[in-house]
Amino acid sequence: MKNIAYTALLATLAVLLLVSVPQNALPMELRAVQQEVKGFAQTSFDGYVKNVLTEKNAAQFGFRSLDEAIMAQLGSPVRSMTLSLRELKKYSRGGGLASLRVDDTAIWFPVVVRGEVRAKLEVLQKGDRLIPGDFGAHNEAVRVAGAIEKMPELVRSRGIREPVTRALLQIPFLRATFLYVSSPTGEFLIPALAMPGRFDLKNDAIYPADEVLTRLREYAKDISDDLIG
Repeated sequence: MKNIAYTALLATLAVLLLVSVPQNALPMELRAVQQEVKGFAQTSFDGYVKNVLTEKNAAQFGFRSLDEAIMAQLGSPVRSMTLSLRELKKYSRGGGLASLRVDDTAIWFPVVVRGEVRAKLEVLQKGDRLIPGDFGAHNEAVRVAGAIEKMPELVRSRGIREPVTRALLQIPFLRATFLYVSSPTGEFLIPALAMPGRFDLKNDAIYPADEVLTRLREYAKDISDDLIG
């Protein structure tokens, strides 16, 4: 019942935001995080605080209190890519992430209170519109923030050449999240996993993307397509 109620609130909030945000703020190019997206993300967050969060449920979204949520700020965004299990199962060694189809229409924002990450907020593009995506997920947000913070040190230790671009890679069916790093040296992944040992990986480490994708494909190949839907 809680999930149904939350979904209903989320749908209502999405409609309210689509109506209230000026139409000229909705169309955008997802090649870069532009000011329209940041403004929409702030409007979305304000809507969650006003219409969804209460003193009783604030902890479910990662906050110690409603007052803490009110003072929270959005941190620096990062693009988020989603890889389906069906697509992962098609992966061929050496292909790299570029050989797979990903959904890259989401932008991920950390929600920060006094320098500490409390939650995440995602903004999604649906056609020429922006809508609020997932909000909360405290543990995931902390792991992702840790990977982002650790990235410069890991890049240097690996001898990865600049320029470096980053994005999130999420595989929802496996509940797996990585920080994706692209550079002239190649593609790499930094795990931000709840249980990295499940894939024989370690958080706070950097791996060639091909190595990780090959390993995950082997893990996924025995999962029946009937379970994927």
